[in-house]
Amino acid sequence: MKRREFITMIGGAVAWPLAARAQQVMRRIGVLFPLSSDDPEVKVRLDAFLSVLQESGWEEGRSIVLDIRFGDGSGERIRTEAVGMIRSKPDVILSSGTQATTALTRTTRDIPIVFVNVADPIAAGFVTSLARPSENVTGFTNVETTTGGKLFELLKQLAPDTSRVLFIFRSNTPETAIFLPVAQAVAASLGMIIKLADISDRDGIVRAVEALEQGSGTGMIVMPSPITAVYRSTIIALAAERHIPTIYPYRYFVSDGGLLSYGVDLRDQFRQAAIYISRVLRGAKPSELPVQQPTKFELVINLKTAKALGLTVPPSLLLSADEVIE
Repeated sequence: MKRREFITMIGGAVAWPLAARAQQVMRRIGVLFPLSSDDPEVKVRLDAFLSVLQESGWEEGRSIVLDIRFGDGSGERIRTEAVGMIRSKPDVILSSGTQATTALTRTTRDIPIVFVNVADPIAAGFVTSLARPSENVTGFTNVETTTGGKLFELLKQLAPDTSRVLFIFRSNTPETAIFLPVAQAVAASLGMIIKLADISDRDGIVRAVEALEQGSGTGMIVMPSPITAVYRSTIIALAAERHIPTIYPYRYFVSDGGLLSYGVDLRDQFRQAAIYISRVLRGAKPSELPVQQPTKFELVINLKTAKALGLTVPPSLLLSADEVIE
C-alpha cells in the first residue's frame, strides 16, 4: 500500500467518529410540573428521573436537552405552559399530574407523552385501556381505590378520639372521585363525621381550617392535588398551630413537618417514567407500553410532630412504617 493511500485511510477512520459525533441529534424532552420552580420536591423528582436516564445512556447536555416548565398550582398557568411546550416540538414529554396531562393531550395527539401521578387515565380520556394505551400517551397511575379508607384508618390509629374530620380536596381532581366514596364508608364505620372542604386557593384552605371546632376529636385528611402540594406549608403550619392530627398523601408533606403520610412513592414513578421515555426515544410507541398501576406505597411518620401534638404512635404503626423521621 502506498504511503498516501495509507494516510488517507487512517485519516478517514479518525474523521468518521468525529463526523458521527458532530451529526448526533440532541433529543428534546419536555417536562411539565404543576408545582413551582423553587419547590424542593421538583429537584428530588428530577434527580431520580435523570439518574435513570443516564443509566440508560442519555446524558443531559450531550444527548438530551430538557425543556422544564412549571404550573405554580394554577390551572391557567399549566394550560399556557402546555401550549408553549407543544410549540417547542419536543421528541417526548414527561407530564406530572392529571391537570398537566389534560392540558397536553388537548393540545397534541402526535407527540409522545409519558405521565406520572395520574389517578384515572381512562376516565380522564388519556387512554382507552391500561393494557393497550392510546396512540401517543402512556404512564403510571398514583392511586388505588382503598387508599381513601386507609387514610381514615391511620388517623384513627394515631388519634383514637377523632370523631370529626376535615377532608381537604379539590373537586376537579380524579383522586377525589376515586377516594371519596370509600373514604365516606370507612369514616362512617369508624364513627367519624366528614366535613368536606373543596379548596381552590390558599385563602380557601385557611378559612376551612379556621372554621373547624377546636379541641380533641378533630382531625384532617389532605387529598393530593396541585393546590394542596403548592400550599402544603400553609396546611402543615395550621395543623401545628391548632393541634390537629393530619394525614397527608405523600412523604414530602411529612418531610416538611406533617404528621403522617401514606401514598405512592413518587420518586419511584419518575424513575420508572425515565425507562419508558428512554424506550420511546429509541423508537418504542406509547401504545406498546402498558399503563402501570402503583405497587409501592410509603408510610412515613414524623415523631417530632407527633410529640408536639401530644400523640403516642402505636408500636405496630412504627414497625410498619417505611420511614420514621425523628
